[in-house]
Amino acid sequence: MTDSASLAARLREVLAADGLTVSGRDTSLHGDIKVVLASWLLGRRTVRYRFSCALDEASKTMTLRETMTESAIGLPPPAFFSQVRRQKGTRVEETITVGGKAFAFGRVREAVERLAEGASWRFRLEPLQRP
Repeated sequence: MTDSASLAARLREVLAADGLTVSGRDTSLHGDIKVVLASWLLGRRTVRYRFSCALDEASKTMTLRETMTESAIGLPPPAFFSQVRRQKGTRVEETITVGGKAFAFGRVREAVERLAEGASWRFRLEPLQRP
């Protein structure tokens, strides 16, 4: 069995390697990443992903909350834009691609879930909750 401090340290490593900024204590981590998908003369299109992960040592449970916001400023020039969305129950996987750059929503959740299962902890996703 893994304690919450070592699991939080491992979670920080995995998410930081994926480009996320992670902060918080051993029992409560939160972070975000902002990706500029496209930039043009008078504007840009960005995606911001935010998450929080609470670790409960007593019940050996990792609780994840996540959200993604997309924003565009200015008038975009004609460009290739693709958005793929898959939903199964409360699990949503979404990939946004603009001009060759992509961001995959759900990638962090999968990494956290694998880490929890590997440490014999229970994984719980709280949809519709702000991180």
